[in-house]
Amino acid sequence: MKKLMRPVSVLCALALVASGCETMKQNKGATGAGIGAVAGGVLGRVIGGKKHRTRNILIGAAIGAAVGYGIGKYVDHRTKTAQATNQAHEYTPQQGTRVEMVSVTPTPAAIARGGSVNLDASYAIMASNTTQPIAVTETRTVYYNGQKLTTFPARQVNRTPGTYTSSAPMEIPANATAGTYEVEVTVAAAGVSKTQKAPFTVN
Repeated sequence: MKKLMRPVSVLCALALVASGCETMKQNKGATGAGIGAVAGGVLGRVIGGKKHRTRNILIGAAIGAAVGYGIGKYVDHRTKTAQATNQAHEYTPQQGTRVEMVSVTPTPAAIARGGSVNLDASYAIMASNTTQPIAVTETRTVYYNGQKLTTFPARQVNRTPGTYTSSAPMEIPANATAGTYEVEVTVAAAGVSKTQKAPFTVN
């Protein structure tokens, strides 16, 4: 019987995540965060097993809430034109479509539990046609002490060549586990991708 409990718990957690996404269509903020926290806590318990169960539940809750709150809250800025981007990266049309990560910056770098952090990423998109939009996929993955915790739903946007800053907010629940986290951002376009990581601390 015990062997059956874990898969069932996983399915329940996934169901909660799905219902959270449906709820966020109406309220993309606190409601989604709450449901995400519950689902994340269940996943933390399932994945962690008996050892360090409490710690894993809190970690799961923190990340679940982050996913629940972050969806639909992205903020974008174009920081350089295609021409300025091409010059900065010594791009030539013969290179085809090119992606370069400029920086990944959690802001602030140290967050108190109950606060929030913006997972900022700056990247360059280059192509021979500087006016044609290019399909770009952004993916953010969060780690705790080097262990992968969760991946935000992939975000797909159309970008004309240039340099962009994309910011995804993440709420840190008051009961989150303190320690060093890390966000990994991957940007992909036209079959090429670049990845960069940066740490942040929860106090």
